[in-house]
Amino acid sequence: MKYEIVSSEDTIEVCQCASKHVPRPLRLAVIRTKTGPVTLCPTSLMNLSQLLWELDLTDGDPLGSITKHYGKYIRDLADQIYEGSEAGVH
Repeated sequence: MKYEIVSSEDTIEVCQCASKHVPRPLRLAVIRTKTGPVTLCPTSLMNLSQLLWELDLTDGDPLGSITKHYGKYIRDLADQIYEGSEAGVH
């Protein structure tokens, strides 16, 4: 997964993992998905990276005991990004 780091002051985009970030992150990551660019806060970026690692480790089919620790937003993004995801992470 490739991403670009941007200053939160330079963009009006926000991470959609929560209704509001308090305090607002100083830096955001912009990733590319099948549906277009997505802006992520540092926490969501790390969670997504970890879940994608779990997907690679299990050939796209991690146990529910692993995926239950990730929110629906992160699981949906992982489904969009992971190549060869047949089973998905739901």
